[in-house]
Amino acid sequence: MSAPLTTVATMQSEQARQRRQERKRLEREENKRHSKKAQMCAGDELDFLLPRRVAALFRAP
Repeated sequence: MSAPLTTVATMQSEQARQRRQERKRLEREENKRHSKKAQMCAGDELDFLLPRRVAALFRAP
């Protein structure tokens, strides 16, 4: 069997790997949320801006 110190070091490196993996996953999810929120805001802006522009065209002499 492996030495106890080697086993502890292996477990620690595995835990560190899992923490890095989880941190990256959380970052990806956060980036997706920001991206989705930005797309939703952009869509809302178009809904409000387009009718004003169209209305301005009809008001112009």
